[in-house]
Amino acid sequence: MPGAKRAGKRTRFRLLCLFGFFILVGFLITPRKSTSSSLQHSATTGAHDVRFGNQDERSYMKNGIERERISNSFSRSSVSRLSSDDIANGDDESSSLISSSSSSSSSSSSSSSRSSSNGGSGSGGPKRTRLFRNMFKDGFNGDFIMTQQKYSKLARNSPIRVAKYMSQCLSDSPPRGCDLEAAKADPPRGRGWQRVARITKELLHEFPVVDTRFKGFQKYKSCAIVGNGGSLKLKKYGKYIDEADAVIRFNGGPTTNGLSDYVGSKTTIRFLNTQHLGFHESKKEILLQHVTVEETMQKFINFKKRFNGDIYVIDGDFHQLVLDTMEDGAASNGFYGLLFGLERCEKVTLWGFAKGWNKPTSDRAKLKYHYYDDVEPNESQLKRDDLEAPKVAKFVAKHSDIFEYGEMSH
Repeated sequence: MPGAKRAGKRTRFRLLCLFGFFILVGFLITPRKSTSSSLQHSATTGAHDVRFGNQDERSYMKNGIERERISNSFSRSSVSRLSSDDIANGDDESSSLISSSSSSSSSSSSSSSRSSSNGGSGSGGPKRTRLFRNMFKDGFNGDFIMTQQKYSKLARNSPIRVAKYMSQCLSDSPPRGCDLEAAKADPPRGRGWQRVARITKELLHEFPVVDTRFKGFQKYKSCAIVGNGGSLKLKKYGKYIDEADAVIRFNGGPTTNGLSDYVGSKTTIRFLNTQHLGFHESKKEILLQHVTVEETMQKFINFKKRFNGDIYVIDGDFHQLVLDTMEDGAASNGFYGLLFGLERCEKVTLWGFAKGWNKPTSDRAKLKYHYYDDVEPNESQLKRDDLEAPKVAKFVAKHSDIFEYGEMSH
């Protein structure tokens, strides 16, 4: 009898062990709810996951975490409201529509448009895109430059994109992600986007860890934004230009060869288009490089490896701000400078922005298109200038408490 009791206990113990084993197996094989890691990466640009090499950077990020948490509060909430249909039909390209705007403003949710698209010609594209418009209408809190802090959150090989203007969607070779139906509407609406890179270790290495120049830092007291217009040769404005705390120039606009008396000799920041990649007169200049196609990004990487100065890629957020302000059409580098001045300067004086270069007046001969050469604009430049000139005038008038024209005040 005692032997029978022991056998019964062993049997019950074995049954309990078997039952526990089945429970464990069931727990292990049951699929967990997806947290859509790519969206989590896109929406989270906080600093606590970034590793730094020195105490100063750790201190900077510790102080900046709260600011980043606030600026990204929209991103986390808006992503949580996206339906699965918004992303399930696209490949990794469609997720990039969110990834490059991971620090977008609180107005994006109400202003972004949702549309179906077959993508750009010849290169495929997402079946469904989510195009952002006017995301910064309540104030810019996006990124000026591309950083590791933002893009290291994305999975390797994820795309980085920038917004393109609406009219490009009607061209013979529209950008990827164009909403063609919206572009053909009357009036046109919607916008395309262009992939400029994929996340790689090599690419991230050429980005700064964080933005230590612009976002969240104190504004310049005074800025001189120096265009390349021929009006700069009317008088010797150099001493007035150099008095500004920051002098912003564009592309290959020079200060040497006897030009400093007219245009000044100081350069703090230089905006560069793709034709002037890496141009600088001094390594003290901060270079802000346009990158709107993948080929240019590779050229940037190659240049950055051998350049011992400060050069940064303009972030998609700032492109978005400029195009939303421009509404449509290719914005000139000068228009980028205007938006930068509004965001980063307390007072701005514009130099060399005078239009009507080819219309002589009674008191002077016609102005040159550029102050430094005799090259006249091509048809594309003329069309862009005609579209942009009234928008520049409207912008300056709207912000007359900040902006003034230097040639008119001196």
